Amino acid sequence: MGHTEEALARFMRRVAEAAGETARELEVAGAGPETPQQRLDRLNLGTKQRKIVGLHGVRDEQGMKASEIGKAIGRNDLPNTYTALDSLERRAVLERVPGANPRRYRLTEPYRS
Repeated sequence: MGHTEEALARFMRRVAEAAGETARELEVAGAGPETPQQRLDRLNLGTKQRKIVGLHGVRDEQGMKASEIGKAIGRNDLPNTYTALDSLERRAVLERVPGANPRRYRLTEPYRS
């Protein structure tokens, strides 16, 4: 292969790489923004945690009390409910509603619909 053919081959490889990158960027752009539910799905939450974040009440601004959450997910043991809530709070999935007494929990902004 001569010098011209080698140069042309290198050029064509670079064009192919650029075309592949452009195609990937177009696919990502065409997918649109990620929804709150898609963000939650990526977190690999446990069964109890998925039940909690699936509650309608934690999606509202006023949130829910821990006792309401426990009852809604079928758990009567408040300490275990608090453990799950604290874990979700550490992961920045849930937050405490400011000024609420007793404590109320809601989804953080990125996870609200």
